[in-house]
Amino acid sequence: MKVDLLTMNLVLLVQLVVQAAGWFVLQRGVRDMPGVRNIVLGSAAAALGAILHAVREFSPSFLIICAANLMVVTAYATVLVGMMQLVGRPTLRWLARLMVGTTIILWPAMLLLAPENTTIRIVALTAFIGLLATASGINLIWASNVRPSLRWTLVAVNLAHGGTSLLRAFHAQFLRPSDASWQLEPEQILWVLSTILYAGLHFIALVGLVGSRLLNELTRRNEALANEVEARRQLQVQLSAALDKEGELRREQRLFIDMVGHDFRTPVAVIDRAAEMLENLLPQAGQAVLQRLETIRGAGRRLRRLMDTFLANEQLEGGLSAGRREPVLLKPLLEELCRDVGASNAGRLSLTVAPADEALAALGDPDWIATICGNLIDNALKYSSPDQPVKLSLARRDGQVLVGIADHGIGIPADDLAQLGERFFRGANAAKARGTGLGLHAVRRLLEAQNGELRLRSDPGKGTYAEISLPAA
Repeated sequence: MKVDLLTMNLVLLVQLVVQAAGWFVLQRGVRDMPGVRNIVLGSAAAALGAILHAVREFSPSFLIICAANLMVVTAYATVLVGMMQLVGRPTLRWLARLMVGTTIILWPAMLLLAPENTTIRIVALTAFIGLLATASGINLIWASNVRPSLRWTLVAVNLAHGGTSLLRAFHAQFLRPSDASWQLEPEQILWVLSTILYAGLHFIALVGLVGSRLLNELTRRNEALANEVEARRQLQVQLSAALDKEGELRREQRLFIDMVGHDFRTPVAVIDRAAEMLENLLPQAGQAVLQRLETIRGAGRRLRRLMDTFLANEQLEGGLSAGRREPVLLKPLLEELCRDVGASNAGRLSLTVAPADEALAALGDPDWIATICGNLIDNALKYSSPDQPVKLSLARRDGQVLVGIADHGIGIPADDLAQLGERFFRGANAAKARGTGLGLHAVRRLLEAQNGELRLRSDPGKGTYAEISLPAA
């Protein structure tokens, strides 16, 4: 079978088109890799240049000849820049721009001045290709971050093609007879064959280079991931140790608070009992003495309620869920609170209970319910004038037991209602009254732990209505 120039050009055309399509497909998986975009564009330019060279055989017009040669030089220049970006070497953009710019100027000039002289165009094209390929090969020698086998393969392929191209340009210009229309088909066939071989080897080497970069990137990411996993494991160990330490401190804190609570309650109870005995032993004592004894007992009761509130907060912070769950008769509990709290507020507290509701019981912890109601009653007395009554009510609705506490005190500003119940928060108009901001916080938390709820309605300057709801027993 005879191999002619047209057949070789068709083989080169098919090869370049297939390679360009392969690069377009490959780019979808390596979009962020530097240089690949330029290699894809260069491959597309090479395929277009081969197509234009094939069209030139049938329609050798001025524009097609200029465009075909421009595409070939642009292809080599663009691939050169992309390859240097890929291996991390200087991109030689200045050389690529020089070759492309010279091609844009030189080819129209050659076609206008010597349209029949194909030799000069062959010399120029092969010289430009030789310069670009040789520059690529020399620059790749110092690409130390590329595997040696790939690096030296690319060096050899580019230097061989560059040297062959420069030799062909020299041969065409100086060693052939001076013939403006010189063209020898066997030498042309050898040139196209060498180009086919170069294009194939170069494509394989570049794909291998991209694969090597991907493997290196994957290895780097795996190492980074392994380092991150180890760092997270170390953090987890440290966090576990810190949590164990915190748990130990929390247990010690709870034990300390329980001890302090017990030790505080004992002297407070002793003081209350002593004051009560003095009241019984001095029945004929003057009113001033009896008032002072009641003041002592009232201060003891306030201290006990404050301790109960504080201890309840600490229990909830420690993770206790709902305390005890048992039926709690509310009327006796409220009557005891009225006697206890109202002893120093004679005549101010009143409890209203319908006959049908006297046996109402809530499901919850009796100590917590007493702390809740005691805090709300204490607030109602504290934030209203000594001559203003505080009314308590007890009712049942929709499976809930409702305890209402109404006063005619200073009320709560509307802007403060949403924040009331936050730890240590006090209303803007409560600065003159004693308090810590823990009472309502404890009330809300204790109610939440028992599936209860606190609702507040207030009219500043006129009073507040507090209503708690608890599940009915």
